[in-house]
Amino acid sequence: MKRNSFLNRFYRTLCTALSVTLVTLFAVSGSEAYAKTIAREEFMNDKTITSLDIDGDVTSIGDRAYYGCTNLESVNIHEGVKKIGESAFAMCPNLTSVTIPSTVKTIEPGAFAGDTSLSALTFPKGNTHFYFLAGALYNAKGTRLIAYMPGKSYSLYDMPDTIKYVDNYAFWGAYNLEKVYVSPNVESVTPYDFAYCSGLKYVYLPESVKRIEEYAFRDCKNLQYIYTEGRKVAVDPTALSNAGKTKTISGANLDTFNSKFVLDDEDEVLNLIRAEAAVHQDDNRTPTAVKGTSGNQITATASGNAHPGYTEE
Repeated sequence: MKRNSFLNRFYRTLCTALSVTLVTLFAVSGSEAYAKTIAREEFMNDKTITSLDIDGDVTSIGDRAYYGCTNLESVNIHEGVKKIGESAFAMCPNLTSVTIPSTVKTIEPGAFAGDTSLSALTFPKGNTHFYFLAGALYNAKGTRLIAYMPGKSYSLYDMPDTIKYVDNYAFWGAYNLEKVYVSPNVESVTPYDFAYCSGLKYVYLPESVKRIEEYAFRDCKNLQYIYTEGRKVAVDPTALSNAGKTKTISGANLDTFNSKFVLDDEDEVLNLIRAEAAVHQDDNRTPTAVKGTSGNQITATASGNAHPGYTEE
């Protein structure tokens, strides 16, 4: 795989707690929740909710509880909540801020699918169940990719070698992605993984991948090439529904893929990710990397619980 050596050393060792980005959130009337469980689809498609302040008396947020709340902009979940259900906050295109407490142990697939304005999640320093870096949410062991933020601006994603499983809907709606390398330990591209990734052009699948499951690349209208190292990959008939005129090349060679498909901003994106990783590793907080307005200098800052010498966002 292309696997940047610095990033992979980092990914293999980084399975620690995340840091807080200090966020101030405001709840509209009726948006605070005090029941023990927010029921499945309870506020689905509610256009009146603009922000949420979910009380710690709630232990679970049900599947699709806030699905399709198109005016929702911010979510603050308090300590006490343990589970975020499948597609709980999916298809909320104006959602930009989500704070998740250390008590959350489970985030089900598709929790933030289609949230095209969401580029990051905020975790407290006490979190030991997840880590978040460069737009991607992982389990603490670094073996499972839970979600890639649909609003992340990066054009390239190079999946860590440690990843063995990718959740359904993981990349749904990540419209800025153009090129993806899948981990050499992943066995299947799971249902709806890359659905509605409208900018996706090139995908490299290692020999470990044996299946491309239903609707995996649905509506990827700019998808041009899927390179697979394996010669026998089972492709579901719906995998490329409404996708572009995609060519699937089996028995592919990684060097050929790398030389043939180079993004204009590829080096810049890798430098941004390195900058994020360096700040995360040094201070264990949620980082954001930016390119300077003059020249090509890359800088990274991290918010929340800053010690002297760091610039707060």
